[in-house]
Amino acid sequence: MPLELVSTQTLRPAERLPMWQHAMLENFGVYSRVDRTTTFEAKLEQIRICDVRFHRLTANGYYVERTQALVEHDKAPWLKIALQLRGVSQFEQKGRSVALHTGEWTIYDNAQPYYSSNPANIQLLVLTIPRERISRTHFDLDDAMVRTFSGTGGVGKLAYQFITSMFDEAASFHAYYDSDLVDIVVHLISLVLFDYSRDLMNSHFSARQARRDRIKAHVLQNLRDPDLNIAKVAASLGCSIRYIHKVFEPEGISLSGYIWRERLLHCYEELSNCKVHDSITQIAFSWGFNSSSHFSTRFRAYFGQSPRQYRAGFSSGAGKQPEVPASGQTGATRSGP
Repeated sequence: MPLELVSTQTLRPAERLPMWQHAMLENFGVYSRVDRTTTFEAKLEQIRICDVRFHRLTANGYYVERTQALVEHDKAPWLKIALQLRGVSQFEQKGRSVALHTGEWTIYDNAQPYYSSNPANIQLLVLTIPRERISRTHFDLDDAMVRTFSGTGGVGKLAYQFITSMFDEAASFHAYYDSDLVDIVVHLISLVLFDYSRDLMNSHFSARQARRDRIKAHVLQNLRDPDLNIAKVAASLGCSIRYIHKVFEPEGISLSGYIWRERLLHCYEELSNCKVHDSITQIAFSWGFNSSSHFSTRFRAYFGQSPRQYRAGFSSGAGKQPEVPASGQTGATRSGP
């Protein structure tokens, strides 16, 4: 399949910008401008293979903008993949911005306004792909928009090299192979985006775990404070009560339940320590309880016996360590401090 070519090479300087602006609007649905009208040079090579369009742009500086009015005019459900072959380009969309250097690529949405700056001596390979080709895969596509992907390592390198080689050799392909080749392109791009989405999810979970660990550490440092509760923890850490609930949700126990459980476990340890001669009430109060009967009720609900029975059995050697119930299954998790 032959390449279509649009070039300023044979045009007079005054004709170059109007021709380029028309080509950009016709092929990409964008407005274009340049800084150097008299010396502006540009070339657009393009080919369509099945439902994917390939465009290689070479220019010594231009800027494009897809406005909301242009989006509403054609409502094209396309995604664009831009591979930086030479120079540096800037892409901006929905508050995100990336600077692409040689060997990098990005993806952006043709159904949303965007801006691209290509200030000097650049070459880009831009693919226009139907959105449903990519969005049928199982990841959040919006998270991957306007991000920088490397074309120098891993699956990103395979995608980058395959796409550039496919464009270079497109004219020699038999039409019989077109569908399979395009499927490979889409699959490689999807693999990179899936890896990115998975890494982002892992990073999100790791960050949430770190925040949860910070909350736990604060609780353990202040466990003896009888006034310790979720509101006080939130105030100390500079966050909202709702945020605490959300971060702690995967733990399977509320923060209030966690506070009571840790208090009970510390009391349990001291009651089994023969070197601790404090009374049961003193031990309970030292770990934030302010009622002997409340402590005894919670201890029995959690460990299956009263504090007095446990201490007496442990001291005589007849006692044994009771099983600690799974979090979320005990009375210690049902009410707050």
